[in-house]
Amino acid sequence: MWAHERGLCLAVAKSGSAFWALRYSTAAGRRRLMTLQQYQPIDAAGLKALEWQAAELRKVIKAGRDPLAERDADTAATATAATTVSRIAVDTFEEVARDYIAQHKDGWKNAKHLQQWENTLETYAYPIIGKLLPHEITTDDVLKVLRQDHERAGKNGTLWTGARETI
Repeated sequence: MWAHERGLCLAVAKSGSAFWALRYSTAAGRRRLMTLQQYQPIDAAGLKALEWQAAELRKVIKAGRDPLAERDADTAATATAATTVSRIAVDTFEEVARDYIAQHKDGWKNAKHLQQWENTLETYAYPIIGKLLPHEITTDDVLKVLRQDHERAGKNGTLWTGARETI
């Protein structure tokens, strides 16, 4: 570890990765090492910016607060909020697909297109990926849908090779 000024240092982890950090003690006497940024060669202006950041953090420490604990709490709160929002705001693939059909059916040339969309998704997609959230669907999930057994005109194959294209 290379020490610079009043706790600002270049630290090297056991893994060999280096980072700029601030070493300090809390009001309770607990020693802390707060990562400021991953190591990169910096010029005088970059070092001055790190020194300024360390000086601001020392003000927080002097006020009796622990900036690392505060940052960790902020990160945890942000992650919890993002998880909560994603659980509330995201519909399943089936819900999104049904909504898409409802919004676009008036623009299709005839009622048969509506029936084709609904029947194809109901038969092949919903049983496999219908309950998944759209952002959770992987390439493997799509391949499961396309590689399903499919029979047409007495010929067996997969949905991908045997189904007719619908425009």
